[in-house]
Amino acid sequence: TFEGLFVQTPEYAEDYLRDPRAFLERTVKLPGSDPVDILERVREFLFVDRPKDFSDCIAWSRRLFESYFVNQIKQLLHNFPPDQTTSSGAPFWSGPKRCPHPVRFAPA
Repeated sequence: TFEGLFVQTPEYAEDYLRDPRAFLERTVKLPGSDPVDILERVREFLFVDRPKDFSDCIAWSRRLFESYFVNQIKQLLHNFPPDQTTSSGAPFWSGPKRCPHPVRFAPA
């Protein structure tokens, strides 16, 4: 996701701004749902989530933190609770799969 947020999407947006027509022609030729995904990412990057000032950057960062370190982890724990076992009865969260915990935001 780091690659998508901070490398791929900015590159797509830059390509779009440089030559919108060529970007669209290239993008619609991609397979499957890639064109829709890429165009949505560019739209969000340039128009929906575009910060107007530093305060907007902080708000975007805070929402991103909540999404990755709280909400997604809570969803994962809902689907695979800490006491989850495999079909063989072994703990699901064992070995390389360590049980995650939501992170509490501490602004200080």
